[in-house]
Amino acid sequence: MMADFRVPLLAEPATWVFPRLGWVSSRALKSAHPELTSKLAALALVPLMLLALSVDATAQQEVRLGIRGYVDEKINVAIDELMPQNAAARTVAEILAFDLDYSLRFNVLEGNPGVVRASGPGPDYESWAIFGTQYLVTGTVSPTGAGYSAEIDIHHIPFQRSISQRTYALPDPGAAGFRMAIHEISNAIIRELTGEEGIADTRIGFASRRRGDKEIYAIDYDGANQYRVTSLDTISMTPDWSRDGARICFTTFVSGDPDLYCAPAGGGRAQPISTNPGLDMAPSISPDGRRLALTLTKDGNAEIYVLDVGGRSLRRLTYNLGIDTAPSWSPNGRQIVFESDRGGVAQIFAMDAEGANVRQLAFGGEAHSPAWSPQGDRIAYVERMGGRFQIVTIPADGGGGTVLTSTGDNEDPSWSPDGLHIAFSSTRGGGSDIYTMDWDGGNIRQVTRGGGYVSPTWSPKLGSQ
Repeated sequence: MMADFRVPLLAEPATWVFPRLGWVSSRALKSAHPELTSKLAALALVPLMLLALSVDATAQQEVRLGIRGYVDEKINVAIDELMPQNAAARTVAEILAFDLDYSLRFNVLEGNPGVVRASGPGPDYESWAIFGTQYLVTGTVSPTGAGYSAEIDIHHIPFQRSISQRTYALPDPGAAGFRMAIHEISNAIIRELTGEEGIADTRIGFASRRRGDKEIYAIDYDGANQYRVTSLDTISMTPDWSRDGARICFTTFVSGDPDLYCAPAGGGRAQPISTNPGLDMAPSISPDGRRLALTLTKDGNAEIYVLDVGGRSLRRLTYNLGIDTAPSWSPNGRQIVFESDRGGVAQIFAMDAEGANVRQLAFGGEAHSPAWSPQGDRIAYVERMGGRFQIVTIPADGGGGTVLTSTGDNEDPSWSPDGLHIAFSSTRGGGSDIYTMDWDGGNIRQVTRGGGYVSPTWSPKLGSQ
């Protein structure tokens, strides 16, 4: 029986791959809960056999390295030393510089711009222009009774005038919301100078075995403020954010079999969403928040279903002897990309949201975990190459792939809300950690450290949450 669905959900695509459960995830299952292995053995047997036959010398996918960037021309911006020169001011300046650089919309000028000082009030516009500066951020960060006040001024260097002056309230540097409040300043600057929405106020959810069992955690997109979301003392995996950022949904074995639960994104009591007989997993919420795509085995085989959140009706989309899983909606909600081994080895397929017009998109080796970009034009997925798993993107209508990674095993791609970055798990440093990279594979940054981190999912913009 399906549990009461209490909140509307809209989330990034789920990335857990059921066909690989027997090959990869069983190692974790056996070590943590040996008694669960027998429940999965029958369903895992078929994909294991198919994996052994996955070499297809005739189906070679065209691969090319490097593609044209989404942001063709970056803005030269400098951040002056914020005054007075205290620890809080230095932290604000450092975070602003990181956020603006990460957005891919700016060239943040390096060095010590504070050496450029005017003899009178205001910036020395002529000197800043020599450095190629287009915009300059100045300001003060002063203590108040309730925290700090950040007065931020944006200057247009060629026009030699201030174009924006705003004051922001910040909590004390030791408070949990201090860094997020600075991220919101970064987003305001990005919006002011580009008209685009920044992603500095986002987080990344993931699964981690930190205390024996696998629980759900979250962390700021830049690697700060990691915290625990669930405390179910069992195996929980494949987290997926609701679009409003209020909840994280995931697959958990809390009742013995895989079911879908949701918990408050800040941590708290988890509530069941889908508890059908068999496996309930890999949720993906449509862009309008009215439908939930998921994988169920209640009819004996792993198939893609859609649950109408409002009417509680459940509709089956796929009908074949293969294993269909890992659905991900297109940004307009009209199509679903998914993984299927119906051709003998796991590959990437797409279909209309009603289940019609099924077509294969990828034709390379064993492929998993498709994730549709919020830009709508590309799909990221994982492909096995030379015994390793690498992240590849292809055009949304199919075609030649672009390999984004090359070191270690790289899995579980999840797009940032602006479609300019991808979070993924990787063993490039030894154990499995969460990393991010630009949409074209550049600027790889490590988010977690210590190993044991998998299944990242990028949150929507969180605002003041």
